[in-house]
Amino acid sequence: MIQSKTTCSAPLCNSAYSWPGNSGTGCPSTATCYRLRTSTNGTICVPQGACRFFDTCISGTRCASNLTTCVVDSCCPAPICVPLALASLCDQSTPADTGTTTQIRLCPNATWNPNYMTLFSASSSYPYNTIIDYFVDANGSIYIANGSANHIIKYAPRSLNVAFFMGSGSFSPYTFQRMTVDTNGTVYTCEYRTDSISYSPTTYYRIQRYDSNSSLFGTTVFGETVCGTPPNQFCGCTDIFIDRRNSIYCSDSLNHLVINITPMNPQATIVAGITNSSGSQLNQLNSPQGIFVDNNGTLFVVDSGNNGIGGLTVDSAGSVYVIGSTLQRWSPGTTYLTTIFNSSAWSSYYYYYYYTGQRIAFDNFGNMILRLGSGSGLGLYNILTNAC
Repeated sequence: MIQSKTTCSAPLCNSAYSWPGNSGTGCPSTATCYRLRTSTNGTICVPQGACRFFDTCISGTRCASNLTTCVVDSCCPAPICVPLALASLCDQSTPADTGTTTQIRLCPNATWNPNYMTLFSASSSYPYNTIIDYFVDANGSIYIANGSANHIIKYAPRSLNVAFFMGSGSFSPYTFQRMTVDTNGTVYTCEYRTDSISYSPTTYYRIQRYDSNSSLFGTTVFGETVCGTPPNQFCGCTDIFIDRRNSIYCSDSLNHLVINITPMNPQATIVAGITNSSGSQLNQLNSPQGIFVDNNGTLFVVDSGNNGIGGLTVDSAGSVYVIGSTLQRWSPGTTYLTTIFNSSAWSSYYYYYYYTGQRIAFDNFGNMILRLGSGSGLGLYNILTNAC
């Protein structure tokens, strides 16, 4: 793949992981890894190898197997199909801070295969049951908020290998509602518990932080209160987002608000909507759900009560993706939303679990990841074309 010759070069990755193997095998103790560009405008770190061991890409853009990816700027005579398993030998992190977005740049006309592959199926083993929420970080690691076991599980990039667990499981009276992850890998959740002792059960809400110092029970950032209005109360988050400044945004659907909690101010500040006032005016929201804040500090809100959609994300090119009964995209310079595809696999889940909402995420290669119906797993929709 990368040949040792002066006429061809590629950028080195940050560092290399240790190769498995015993002494005397002839393998080096570490792999020299190079960052190469894929046909879908993503990047992948892979170790040095000989071109003859790899198949040539079909039409220079795609591979026959979903277990490989087409690399277009290796030192081989033509684009080659690289097994994704080789990526596990290299550090896939980027040299600079990439925020919470993935490395790939999606084009406004990118397309995906509507037939998905199931990840973390609830039927495979107990830890995968009932996915309440999920998150894909810049390195491709997938975080899952497990509603059945009440744990947060981090999986290594493109792997079923568990990196770590967070949360106290059945020892906690709280249940996950939503989850997000910052650039340092710190997990933030919105959680709730119901006091069912009285004849009129009371629900309490809180925002919790889980990191290496508090991975079991977490640290309460805001809440531990009954449903109420800012600045000291809220009614849960139908979506939660943390920006580059570690400001937390919460879509408080029952109060028709988006609130903000910063590290410097433990109280909630209203940033969109009017308390207990739903409507379609410019200063009003109606059951807001999906939220996103870009690097310029612009807040995007899905006003679900006024338009019937639930989740959204914004890619690095500024295209906005929204999901309800269909998955649609708006790109800068266009007037209307365009439909990418329909799927009953996730649309039924959006309507049934209205107050948890749907999420849209992309991995490092531009593949789309959506939560399947009833939280039974994640669907991986492979990217087909991405030519700008």
